[in-house]
Amino acid sequence: MNDHESDARERVLDVAEKLFVEKGYAPVKLKHIADTLQMKQSSLYYYAPKGKEELFVLVMERSFTRHQAGIEAAIRSGGTWEQSLRQVGYWLLSQPPMNFGRMFTSDMPALSEASATHLMEVSSRALFTPLEGLFERGVAEGEIQVPSTELMAGLLLAMVGSIQSSLDEWFTQTTRLKMVDDMIDVMLHGIKR
Repeated sequence: MNDHESDARERVLDVAEKLFVEKGYAPVKLKHIADTLQMKQSSLYYYAPKGKEELFVLVMERSFTRHQAGIEAAIRSGGTWEQSLRQVGYWLLSQPPMNFGRMFTSDMPALSEASATHLMEVSSRALFTPLEGLFERGVAEGEIQVPSTELMAGLLLAMVGSIQSSLDEWFTQTTRLKMVDDMIDVMLHGIKR
């Protein structure tokens, strides 16, 4: 694939990702993606010969890969265990929100079993594995004790996702960063006096 084809592919994936993230899998039609790109719908089959489901899988794989790289970089940039945790929270906040509720209750059931299983495995490897490793590090360093590193990874993703879903006119980015810090403080220290 030459540079022009690679740029065109990335543009298709960017537009498809934006629409799938905003609306979910089922409501988005290939026609919507093609219209946004100002191209013929049939041209999308060049990038995803099997159609919309294949395009969705490509988009989600790319998104999960980007998330994994970002989470791992944030963990490496941290320093102490707690600093690494905060860096992960900040990085997640800087990304477009991933609507996990819709993904698991609506998007995945609309896919073939093979595609849904594949994406669940990719998402687990990309999101949960590095986060669980971070919580395991905290346990090994004697910083924390947790009932389950998987539970804590899911809790962190859910907390940041709830902040991302806040109405923009109500919160500034600075306030959202403070909210991440406050939520991590509650996660680490609890709410009891």
